[in-house]
Amino acid sequence: MSSIIIKIIIFIPQIIVLLILILWIIIKIIIFRTQIILFLILILSMIIKIIIFVPQIIIFLILILWTIIEILIFIIQIIVFLILIPSIIIKFTVRVYVDSDAALCYGGSEFTVRGYVDSDFAGDLEKRKSTTGYVFIIAGGAVSWVSKLQTVVALSTTKAEYMAATQACK
Repeated sequence: MSSIIIKIIIFIPQIIVLLILILWIIIKIIIFRTQIILFLILILSMIIKIIIFVPQIIIFLILILWTIIEILIFIIQIIVFLILIPSIIIKFTVRVYVDSDAALCYGGSEFTVRGYVDSDFAGDLEKRKSTTGYVFIIAGGAVSWVSKLQTVVALSTTKAEYMAATQACK
């Protein structure tokens, strides 16, 4: 009996070391499992973020595509207007109404508006003001014209011409 007790006493340190090793392995497995669980939670949160942002990204891309389509439609309309419209319009008539009973009629095959502007530097000898004159013509007939003194005295012919051009553009 005593030999069995001696053998058990000899093996007790080895059994303790084995139990400590098994406990250490169990702790490592638990730690590793928690790391795996944390990793899986991180991957799931990333997938949820992607799922949330995908519709927003798709809507953004659709809006960009819609804007590009709108710009292309606008460009096509400009091209159609510049290329096809002059060949479609053969003749036009412009009416300038003077009063309710009468009208001036101009006809032609070209729809062009031409404007002419001029001024004379210090044409009024008393006030030293320049005279502005302009006329706008459509199909060979005047539709708008003015001849009047400028409100400010111009100090050079260039300034008088600039003021006349500005008045005509209004």
